[in-house]
Amino acid sequence: MSAITSIYTDPDYKIQFRAGLLANLEMQARRRLHAKRPEIWAKDILGVTLWSKQIEVAHSIVNNHSTMVAAGHGVGKSYLTAVLACWWIDTHPIGQARVLSTAPTTAQVRGIVWREIQLMHQKAKKRYAEYVEAKKRGESTAGLPDHPLPGYITSSATWRNFDGLELGSGRTPPAGREGDAFQGIHGGVFAIADEAVGVNAAMIDTLANNTTADDDRILMIANPTNPKSAMGETWNDPIKSQSWTRISISVLESPWFTPEKNHLPDDVLKFMTQQSYVDAKKLEYGEDSANYRARVLGEWAMDAGMIVFLDETIETGKATLVVPDDDSPINVGFDVAYSEKGDWSYLYTCQEGWVYETHEWGVDQDGTWNNIELPEPRKTDRRGLKIRYLDRWRGLPFQMVHTVGGQRMYEQAANERVQAHMEALGADWLRIDADGMGGSMVDAMIDARNLSNEKYYEITRIKGNDPSPDSNAWKNNRAYTYFELSRRMRIGEVDIEADDADGIHPLCKELGVIEFKYALGTAESLLILSKKELRAKKIKSPDAADAANYASMPIELDLGMEPGTVFTPDIYSDSSPYGMWGNRNSFWG
Repeated sequence: MSAITSIYTDPDYKIQFRAGLLANLEMQARRRLHAKRPEIWAKDILGVTLWSKQIEVAHSIVNNHSTMVAAGHGVGKSYLTAVLACWWIDTHPIGQARVLSTAPTTAQVRGIVWREIQLMHQKAKKRYAEYVEAKKRGESTAGLPDHPLPGYITSSATWRNFDGLELGSGRTPPAGREGDAFQGIHGGVFAIADEAVGVNAAMIDTLANNTTADDDRILMIANPTNPKSAMGETWNDPIKSQSWTRISISVLESPWFTPEKNHLPDDVLKFMTQQSYVDAKKLEYGEDSANYRARVLGEWAMDAGMIVFLDETIETGKATLVVPDDDSPINVGFDVAYSEKGDWSYLYTCQEGWVYETHEWGVDQDGTWNNIELPEPRKTDRRGLKIRYLDRWRGLPFQMVHTVGGQRMYEQAANERVQAHMEALGADWLRIDADGMGGSMVDAMIDARNLSNEKYYEITRIKGNDPSPDSNAWKNNRAYTYFELSRRMRIGEVDIEADDADGIHPLCKELGVIEFKYALGTAESLLILSKKELRAKKIKSPDAADAANYASMPIELDLGMEPGTVFTPDIYSDSSPYGMWGNRNSFWG
C-alpha cells in the first residue's frame, strides 16, 4: 500500500500546496479584474494593447447599457470591436453570453469585424499553446493566458462552442427580414452595429429588442458620414440620445498625433492613420467639407454640406452585377473641359440590363441564416444600369484647327475623338454638358456626326440648372439626376467599377465628394454644391462623376420628346424605371 502524501508530513508538498492555492486565488482575482477592465484582459489573453480612446469605449461598454461611437478613419474601430466581442464571451460562463453583430453588407460583416474576431481567436489559441509548453518545461508562464478562447469561428461569421452551442453570430438580413436575423435571442447579449450609418432603423430596433436586460450591451460605431441615418438621427436628437453614451474620436486624438505614441508598441501604431492621410484629405476635400469633418474629425457635419453617395452606397454599386441586353442602347456621357493642365474631359458609357443576384438569403451549411454565394449569378426581374469609363483627355481643340496653308494643327480634335468612339461602339446617344463652354462642343459634335456616314445618334444638351421633375424635392435637374442615381445605386440597381490604381477613372472617389445642401428659402428642396463651391473647399471638380451621371440620367425619347426635353411628373407614372415622381423626396424615402 502506497503512502498517502500529507501537507503535514511532507514539507515540500506543503509549500507546493500553498503556492498552488495562492496561484488559484490570484487567478480568480485576475478574472474578476478582467470582467471590469477589458484593456487588462486584452493584454493578458491576447497580448494586445489598447490606446486611450479605445479604453474609454471599452469602459463605457462595462458601465453603460448603450454606447455610440463616432470616429474618424483608421483609429482602430473594428479592431476594438473584435477585442470587445472576444472579451464579452471569455468573461461570461459558457451559455450565458452571446455576441450579435451586423453591418450594411454581408461582405462587411465577414470581412471586417468577424475577420478580426477570428484573428483574435487564433492569437489567443497560439498564446495558450505557448503557456502549455512553458509549463511543461517548468519555465515562467508570466504574461501568458492559462486558457484559450472557447470554441471555434466558422466561415459564415458564427462562433460555436465545441458542443455546438452558438456563442456569437454576424448577420445582414435583407430589407423587411431584419427580425429574422436574431429572433428569440435574449440574455447576456452584446449587440454590435459596425459601420452603423449604413444600418437601417429596423435592424437597429432588432438589436435593441435583443438587449432589453440591464446586463445586456449594445454598441453602434461608425464614421459619422450621414446625419440622416438611424445612428445619425439618434445621436443628434436631444431626446433619443439621452439613453446613449456618446463618444467621439478624432484622428487628431489618435497616438500618431499625441505623445501617447511614445508609450505604445509598434504593432498598435502600424495600421493607424498618420499625418499623410490627414494632409491628403485636406487637399482632396478641404477642412470645411463634410468628408474631412466626418473622416478625420469624427464629427457629424450638419452645417457643412452632406454627402450624396455614402460609402455603403458606393460599395453596393461595386458589388452589383448588371448584364446589358444584346440590343441595349449605349448612352455616352461627355463632360467637357478645354485646359491643358487643369480639368479633364471625360467619357462614360451606360447601358440598361437585368440585375443578377450573386448571393441568396437562406440556410447555410451549419444551419444558420446567412447570405450564401450562388454557384452562378441568377437573373432577377429588376432592371439596372451598367456604367463604365470610356476615355479622357486634356487640351484638345473642340474641332479641327488649320493653319493659313490648310495644314492640321493637331493630330486629332475632341469632336473627332468622340465621334470615333461613337462609331466604334455603335452608340445611340451622346449627352453633353452644355453649360459654359460645353455649348460650343455640342455644335462641334453635331458637325462631326452629320459628316459621318456611320450610324446616326441622338445628341442631348445637358444643363444642370434646368428644372427638376419636382422642384419641392430637387432644386434643379442636376440635383434630381444625382439623387436618382444614388437612390438606384443604394438599392442595388447600378453597376460601377472600382477606381483604378492610377486614378485614370476615379468615379468612386469623385462620387464620394459630392455634397448637397438645402436650397435657400425652402425646407426640403435639395441642391448639389456647385463646382465653384467645391473648389472653395479645395475639392477637385467631379468631372468623371458628371460624365457618368450624364450617361445614366433618365431620359427617354420613345415618348416623343425632343432631345433635351425636361421631365415633368405628368409624363411618367410611379412605376417608371426612371424615377419616383410626386411630392415625396425619393432619396429619403
